[in-house]
Amino acid sequence: MKDAFQVLVFIENTTPQDTKEPIILTTRTAAVLVGKDDLGPWETPEMQACLSQFVRRHLPVIPVLLPDVSTEPELPLFLQNLTWVDLRGGLTEDGLKKLEWGITGVKPEPSSGSAENKLPSKKPDHRKLVFVNIGLEDKSLGENISKALSKNVPCFLPLLEAKPSDFRQDWEQLLTSCDGLITVYGEVKNMWVRGQLLEYRKIKREQPLETQAIYEGPPEEKEPLSVTLPPDVMIMDCRKGLNENELHRFLNALGLQS
Repeated sequence: MKDAFQVLVFIENTTPQDTKEPIILTTRTAAVLVGKDDLGPWETPEMQACLSQFVRRHLPVIPVLLPDVSTEPELPLFLQNLTWVDLRGGLTEDGLKKLEWGITGVKPEPSSGSAENKLPSKKPDHRKLVFVNIGLEDKSLGENISKALSKNVPCFLPLLEAKPSDFRQDWEQLLTSCDGLITVYGEVKNMWVRGQLLEYRKIKREQPLETQAIYEGPPEEKEPLSVTLPPDVMIMDCRKGLNENELHRFLNALGLQS
């Protein structure tokens, strides 16, 4: 973690502005540091560039609240749905491990005497509803995702074995009623995912979705979707299996996680 912070400080203080673009284009993770002085004139376009790369290359972007921030800041809209690391209590071992987790995608071993950073075991919030949309090929994967999220929020799967008219009626009802939507891209073909994204446009909702995600599950090798997604559609990178950090991000976007 010390090396990671050294790189960030070096870029901020000594790297000329016109040489930062190749760094952003080749970096694998970006941390947006929010201090008492809020965001400077150069950091804002850099954040937007990182967010663009996040969408295109599945680049993790991690907002970090530094110790000198006295109150919870008003983060820009495009940062609010990301999982941020709160270091306002100081550079604690647990806080730095959470940042390391976000950077590497690998959960560090918990500190001795500290509680593991698992999904909360509180009762599900029945005021929210998540629709996990799957194709027949990803039935098992969808069930596993729903089971993992159901500790926090009720999840619905499509009625894959219903007759077509009942399936469509139920599918549309879920799309108009859900607060969060996950489209699973596992074993299905990229054409199926593209088709679902087009079908979503036909659905009329009274309120916009609180959050929407494409869950990229196994296998790791996939055909590109060749779709430019809006910034509020998150990509959940779970190609190697269920990723607890990605589930945290999704629940955060639903307002179900502190």
